[in-house]
Amino acid sequence: MTEELLHGHDPSEVVLLVQLLQDGGLIDSKTFYFVNDKHLRLHSPTIRVKEVEGSNGTTFVLESNVLARHVWMSSEAEGFYSDNFFDLIPGIPMTASFSRRDNGEQAFVPGKPGQVEVRSMADCIDPAMVLTV
Repeated sequence: MTEELLHGHDPSEVVLLVQLLQDGGLIDSKTFYFVNDKHLRLHSPTIRVKEVEGSNGTTFVLESNVLARHVWMSSEAEGFYSDNFFDLIPGIPMTASFSRRDNGEQAFVPGKPGQVEVRSMADCIDPAMVLTV
């Protein structure tokens, strides 16, 4: 079965993405790697981060030109992202919103993260590849 899925491609350079769609909407998706992380042949990604128009600086869309494994975002402000530590597959954008610590009645509220840094597993291999937004 694995050979059929790979179609002769190098398993260290392939990811299988399975998506469950219903009525044109994405319900769930899973990725499967044919080798362990240490055997993946990762290329240095170019990760683009764009603020979602009208989000007041709280929501971002991330895209990559190549597979970016274990992408994580960090920010200058104290808070958290709605989604963090994910894989970016070329051609499939990922959206994440930031909530920052609030001094009021709510623990966290949508807010601007300040300076955002985006890293991936490839950065652990090549530390010069850290992207600052």
